[in-house]
Amino acid sequence: MITAGWVIDGRNFGSEAHFINSSHEPNCVLETWWVGNTLHVVVRTLRALSAGEEILVYYNFSTDDKQE
Repeated sequence: MITAGWVIDGRNFGSEAHFINSSHEPNCVLETWWVGNTLHVVVRTLRALSAGEEILVYYNFSTDDKQE
């Protein structure tokens, strides 16, 4: 789980992960895993996905001052 205070910004060093979209009905979750001394953000599916299916996560991100 990505905790409060974290922002992932692919502006300078992005990857194919920028194709992941936000949804209130996600089929994936973001997790943090330590591999050795390096922190990685991992996309884990919540169910089997079909070829070509859109990858959706719930960003839980708002530009408003209120928390969701």
